[in-house]
Amino acid sequence: QPQLSFYSTTERKINNHSEKMNSSNIYQAALQATRARGVVTTQRAVNSRLLTTSTTNTVNKLRYAIEEYRMKNFTQDLPSRCKKEIIQAAVIPSSLPNQPQVVTFESFMTVVDNIGASTLVTEQDVEGIFTELAEDSSSRAITKEKIMNLL
Repeated sequence: QPQLSFYSTTERKINNHSEKMNSSNIYQAALQATRARGVVTTQRAVNSRLLTTSTTNTVNKLRYAIEEYRMKNFTQDLPSRCKKEIIQAAVIPSSLPNQPQVVTFESFMTVVDNIGASTLVTEQDVEGIFTELAEDSSSRAITKEKIMNLL
C-alpha cells in the first residue's frame, strides 16, 4: 500500500470536492491527511491539563481548517506565521497596560467564519473549547498564549 503525502491526499480531497461532503466526511479527510503526514493526533496538554475527547476533535478540525486556509492564502509563509496572524485577528485589544491579550468567543467565531471554517467547526464546537479553557465560565475569553498552544 503506497504512502500518500499530505499534499496528494489533500489534493485528492479537494479535487473530489464536487461530491457533497458533510462535516464528518471533511473531518475524516482531515484525520486521514494528518495521519498521512505522520502527525500524531493525540490530546495536548494545555496548562498541565488534558482536553476532553470532543474538544480534542474540535481542535483537530480547527487545525485542518487553518491548514487548508494557509494552503490557499499563505502559500509563501510558514504555517506558524499563518496561525499567528489568524489568532492575532481574534485578539481583543486591552485598554490596561501589562494585561495578557485575550481572545473572546465572539471574536474567535468571527475569524472562523472569515477563514471559511464555519461549515466544519460549529459554534457549539467552539463553545466547548471556550467552556473548557476559559479562566472563568462567565468571561468566555481565553488568553492568546493558550490558543497558540492549542493550535
